[in-house]
Amino acid sequence: MKLKVFFLSLLASCSVFAQKSDIWTSFYDDEEYLFGFKNSKGEVMIEPKFMGFTSANKFDKIAAFMEDTNGEFSGYYMLKNGKKFAKDSLYVFDMAFDCENEGFIKFRDPKTGNVGMFNTAGKVAIPALYNDMTPFENGLSVALKGAKLTKEDDEHSFWAGGENLLINTKNEVLVKNFQNNQLTLDFHSLRIQSQPEKSAERVSFLGTNGKYYSFIDNEKLFENFLNQKFFKNLSKKSLLKNSYEKFVYWDEEKGWISQPSKDFLEKNHAILLERLEGYKNKKNVQIRVDSSTPLTEDMEQKIQHHYNNCGRRNMSKYPFFSLVITYYDENGVILDQDLFSFLRTEKGIKFISCTIRNHTLK
Repeated sequence: MKLKVFFLSLLASCSVFAQKSDIWTSFYDDEEYLFGFKNSKGEVMIEPKFMGFTSANKFDKIAAFMEDTNGEFSGYYMLKNGKKFAKDSLYVFDMAFDCENEGFIKFRDPKTGNVGMFNTAGKVAIPALYNDMTPFENGLSVALKGAKLTKEDDEHSFWAGGENLLINTKNEVLVKNFQNNQLTLDFHSLRIQSQPEKSAERVSFLGTNGKYYSFIDNEKLFENFLNQKFFKNLSKKSLLKNSYEKFVYWDEEKGWISQPSKDFLEKNHAILLERLEGYKNKKNVQIRVDSSTPLTEDMEQKIQHHYNNCGRRNMSKYPFFSLVITYYDENGVILDQDLFSFLRTEKGIKFISCTIRNHTLK
């Protein structure tokens, strides 16, 4: 009998755990202009009532919400069990609340104005000591300390001065004066070594422990991919090998559409190879890391894991890249540009989209 009771208790425990770990997805009420959440089975867990600064597309364990209660707007953090707290400590940026990322969500101390982080239990995991912080990625955050808020105009302000610190989830400072402002680092590529990294794709920072923390610089990674792989023995075959499974392009009647890369390249490889020759003139070439590129809905659905609970792209791990080739007249005036877009995936960097001047792709 004891064994039977224990077994039933274990089943109940597993059931509760599965329910708590189930990620809820938002759904929208078109009539009320509010949204709520459904579980993975499609069952309504929270009726539509959220609005305004609420930005969570997914509700994992903790989220920040806004609702209208009898004509008054109220904001708060909430756990899956319905517990609401920290109504006076909401972190707002660009007219939106923060979202859980790697089990942490930002809050702002109402007295000091400084930023810290709650964990999934709603407890303070990182005390409010910083002017601002980036979401944790691979357990790392860049925290700004000692800066001053400077007004740019009546509607915009920015932080000036201060020091960037690389910290971990224990609030330990790993790197002081972390100069990453002009870099697009992949925090998931962290290596800790006794000497600076020699790879041309990586950037090293001296840590407080005397060791070097190195990361892939996504822009350098892309440049190396172009020179060492994509443009090496460029051909129809190599284009297909380095392309995503589907290719996106503009159709004058249908807008942005996609088709299997094999089919697209069969019809368009000649013009692509011709225009990509422009890469040889490096003066006319620009490469950059981008946060987005037009994709079709089915392709967006396939890479939903590239986005956080707010629907913001993980630029560290899955950035888009652009290769822009510009054409000038004899006076140096821009005539036109070709745009070639790439996506970093689990299988490497892939050619995914392009816009070609004065040519209809098919």
